[in-house]
Amino acid sequence: MQARARSSLDHAHAHNDYEHARPLLDVLDRGYGSVEVDIYLVDGALLVAHARDSVRADRTLESLYLAPLRAWIGARGGSVYAGRPPLTLPIDVKSHAESTWVVLEPLLRRYDDVIASWHGDSMTTRPVIAVISGERPLVTLPAQRDRWAGLDARQLQRPLGRRRIERRSRPAAWRRPPQTARLDQR
Repeated sequence: MQARARSSLDHAHAHNDYEHARPLLDVLDRGYGSVEVDIYLVDGALLVAHARDSVRADRTLESLYLAPLRAWIGARGGSVYAGRPPLTLPIDVKSHAESTWVVLEPLLRRYDDVIASWHGDSMTTRPVIAVISGERPLVTLPAQRDRWAGLDARQLQRPLGRRRIERRSRPAAWRRPPQTARLDQR
């Protein structure tokens, strides 16, 4: 088995990059290993925005992220970055988990050539690993034998008084380096 080339940017994480002039592409040009996208299900469409009042019909998950990823990977011989680990694509669901998953799941399946999938106990490796965060379909997704996304690894602890403590355990690909760079700085 051949060792993968490592980059300090394998752990670089971008969030809200869709607010920039070139969503996703600036992140890929800089070699980041993870890019998070916030989505809302609005009238049957998966729209990208940080806040519900900022959604626009022309800014879909497919048009800003999935289709450009497929084109990027196709132009680079089948990988996001040659010799590096897959790109992590955390998809932060901001709308109702189950109804959003009903629309998101078939969309991810259509990108089977670029998005990793799990079939029972085996994984089909692809250049991108989708991870669902935020409002997660905690019953539906884990029950599916064939899946094109994983769930983030949040662990809810028992309530303490009125407060509930939530811890997030992030995959290594999500961990931020000690110093993070902003896309608008070079």
